[in-house]
Amino acid sequence: MLEVLTNELEEMRAKLIEVIMEIQDIELQQNPRIEMEWQTKVGCWVLKAQEADLAARRAKRKLALLQAAINVGKEADESLVELALDKEFEAWSMQVAALKTPMSGPSSAERRARRCLPKMQPSSNACTASS
Repeated sequence: MLEVLTNELEEMRAKLIEVIMEIQDIELQQNPRIEMEWQTKVGCWVLKAQEADLAARRAKRKLALLQAAINVGKEADESLVELALDKEFEAWSMQVAALKTPMSGPSSAERRARRCLPKMQPSSNACTASS
């Protein structure tokens, strides 16, 4: 009975190792390869579409500013509108950059220490450097 359970345990360990290795292969090799392929084949077109969208939005905003100047009876000066658009774009870019900066949080060492605290008891030292 004990021998049967031991054999089953060894089989389960072997299967578990195979599954873990397959997961690591997918995460570390296949996913990055697929992402790189997507970036080279599709990502360049997404970038061009975003650039075209930005140009269209800029033209639409330029038209709105020129129309607003005409509606209030002012002379529509295209160079002033371009300067205003550049300032608006710069302010928008700064807002986007501020959103992309990572928030300050605990470092990886602090997170690891917090994760290990419940495990650290006088009777056992379950927390190792590999966790």
